[in-house]
Amino acid sequence: MSYRPVLIGFMSVAVTIFGFTVARPSAQTAAGKMAMKAPMSDDEYSKTMKQIAPTFQSLQKNNTAMNYGDAAKDAQKLEAWFKDVLAYWEAKKVDDAVGFAKAAIAAAQDTSKALEAMNATGLTDAQKALGGACQGCHTAHREKLADGSYKMK
Repeated sequence: MSYRPVLIGFMSVAVTIFGFTVARPSAQTAAGKMAMKAPMSDDEYSKTMKQIAPTFQSLQKNNTAMNYGDAAKDAQKLEAWFKDVLAYWEAKKVDDAVGFAKAAIAAAQDTSKALEAMNATGLTDAQKALGGACQGCHTAHREKLADGSYKMK
């Protein structure tokens, strides 16, 4: 009887026993499926939005300063928060906001890819796309109050 671990894409363990290969999905794959959680409350959404803006500014500053390690951390935070934002808008069934959140997730992912590839043009394009997704949603769903704060329309 021989045991031979093999890495195959997202499969982390494959064992050959008597000529048959048995594969078990990796923890990464299982974690991805479990990542779905309950949508945020309105208060949690507001707190998340207040984290996104300074993190996006930090991302831009880190990229300008060529501090790509910290920029990558910023991009990862943004991607995670926008996944929460996506769940929030999906639960509310607001199609255009869902689209903006998906665009923001894709732009955060593209930012990470551009950073990894050291692709300055890709990085600039991804940052513009991310800012555009934010602006589009804010224009459609945010109202500025007299005291300078915002509320959702």
